Amino acid sequence: MKKNIIQPELFSQGPAILDQFYNYLPPRPYCTDYLGILKILPKAQAVKAPYIQPNPITRAYWMVFDIDSSQSRYWPDEWHIPTPNIEARNPENNHQHLFYMIDPAVYTLRQARSKPLELAADVDKCLTRLLDADPGYGKLISKNPLSAKWTVYIWHEKAWGLTELLDFIPDNIKKWKPQEKEVIGLGRNCAVFEQTRMYAYAEWRRQDFDDQSRLMEAVFQYGMNINLSFRVPMLDKEVINIARSISKWTARHMSAEGLREWGRKQNKKSVKSRQKKAAGKAGEITAFIADHIGMSNRKVAAALDIPESTVRRLIKKSREEAAPFTISKNKEEAGGAPFTISGL
Repeated sequence: MKKNIIQPELFSQGPAILDQFYNYLPPRPYCTDYLGILKILPKAQAVKAPYIQPNPITRAYWMVFDIDSSQSRYWPDEWHIPTPNIEARNPENNHQHLFYMIDPAVYTLRQARSKPLELAADVDKCLTRLLDADPGYGKLISKNPLSAKWTVYIWHEKAWGLTELLDFIPDNIKKWKPQEKEVIGLGRNCAVFEQTRMYAYAEWRRQDFDDQSRLMEAVFQYGMNINLSFRVPMLDKEVINIARSISKWTARHMSAEGLREWGRKQNKKSVKSRQKKAAGKAGEITAFIADHIGMSNRKVAAALDIPESTVRRLIKKSREEAAPFTISKNKEEAGGAPFTISGL
C-alpha cells in the first residue's frame, strides 16, 4: 500500500497514475471549493480546487464511486472486489471516492459503437451495488485526488478493462435491475439515447423536417423529459450533446438519399450473407459426397434432404474444379503414344 498526500503544484512528481488523472481532465473542467456552486476554469487552475470534473462530457476514462461508509478499506483478495486505482478519502469522516481507470475509454455519445457503452453502464451499475456505493451520486464532480484536502491512496496503477471488472461481479448482482427512476451512472446515457433516437426517427419521417436545428430542439426537449425522470438527472449539457449527435445522424441518414444508400448497403450485406451461407452448405454436401463414394445421387439427396439435381450440380462443379485438364484417347495415332493431353 502506498499513501500519498499530493500538493497540487507538486502532483507531477507523484505516481504516474496521477499524471494520467491530470492528462484526462477536460481542458476547462467544472470545479468548486464547495459543493453546490460550480464554476468552469482552465485545467491548470481547476486542479487547485478540492472538487473537479474527472471525465470529459463525451467520454469516460474513470468510473467513480461515492462511498459514505467510514469503514477503512484495504481491498484484500478474499473480498473478491476489484481494487480501485485511486482512493480519495475525507480525513474528517473517512468518506471516500473510488476511481477505476478504464482502458480503452468509453465514448458516452454513442457516436461509434453502442456495445462498449452498454457494457460500461452494466459494470457501473453492478459495481455500485457490489461496493455499496451511493446510487444517487451524479458522477459529474468528484473529490480531486490532486488536492491536498484529501488523503489519497494509490492502490492499483494498471488500467482496468470492462470485461476484467465484470468478472468480479457475482451472478445475483448482474441480474439486479434498478427502478426506472434509479437508473444510475452511464446507464442514464444509454436510457436517454435509446428512447430519444427512436423518437427522432419517427418525428423526422412524420413531420418531414428540412432543418436539423428544428429537429434538434424537439429531440432535446424529449430527451430532457426522460432525463428529469431520473432520481439524479444528467447535466443539460450532456443531454444537449446526445440530442445533437442523434439529430446529426438522423438528418444525414434518414433523408431520401440516405435511406436509398442504407437500402443499398443492407442489400449488399444480404447478398454477401446468402452467398456465404450457400458456399458453406455446398462445402458440407461436397464433403459428404467425398466421404460416401459409390453412394448413388438419389441416396445422397435423400440422406441430406436436398434435390437430386443439387447433388448432380455439385458433383459436376467439383469435378471441373479438381480437373483443370483432360486426358483423351487418340484413335488415329498408333505406337508408343496412345494418349494426348489437352487443356494445358
